[in-house]
Amino acid sequence: MNNNNNNNSNLNIQSLELVGTESMSGASSTESTAVASASSSTAIKEYCENEFFVANCGNQSAIIITHALYGRMSIGKCLKNYQTGCAKDVKTQLERLCGGRSSCRVAVSGFIENATSVPCPVDLRSYLEAAYVCVDAQCTVYVTIKEKEPDGQFRHGCRVRQRENNMLISSAQLLEVSSSSLDSHKFIVKYEVVGCKDPELPSDGWMKRDDYQAVVGCSASPKEQIRITCNGTHWSHDTKTLCNMQTCKQQ
Repeated sequence: MNNNNNNNSNLNIQSLELVGTESMSGASSTESTAVASASSSTAIKEYCENEFFVANCGNQSAIIITHALYGRMSIGKCLKNYQTGCAKDVKTQLERLCGGRSSCRVAVSGFIENATSVPCPVDLRSYLEAAYVCVDAQCTVYVTIKEKEPDGQFRHGCRVRQRENNMLISSAQLLEVSSSSLDSHKFIVKYEVVGCKDPELPSDGWMKRDDYQAVVGCSASPKEQIRITCNGTHWSHDTKTLCNMQTCKQQ
């Protein structure tokens, strides 16, 4: 499975159950199926900078992160006043640390690894807002999705009661989908590209990108800059507009 977008785009992999293909009960041991039902869920909670995000589902259940934002979202437990409104979706990062485990403990203070990832001014404290759900951990793998990179992540797919089960959000260029015996599995794997590849730049152009936003300009005139936003899979300003900026055409 080849993803032509670059590493700034995410590939969202999902497994969909085929209607009427199998019974949720009575599956033989030779079938690569699984029964997983939501057993408990948590409300969205705030975890301050000096606290730990702690999730615990017990020995027979696994964690699935349903919500995770890092920043200064609103006045509440962690913030009493001052600037709010800056945040970053960190569901993927928290899922990598906790997803599939029976328990998890993450320090909020060390959650964002470097200052370039902090969505708010570095001199202001941020906090984590998160929620998770526990699902039954009785799982027989029917499909494996692996990033074809040296340090790539991988995810085993288990059958769940939901018709659509989000399995993996990846920024890899190439993914490998495999199964030990495809003939016995009745499932569909759906994928979609979410995000924008880097826009084409003139030879003297430059770009500073932070996920879904970027600033583009030309070395000849540093003050001439344009800020663009990724909407879905397209930038707010098209490539031709960026490549024909007057300051760049002078080069």
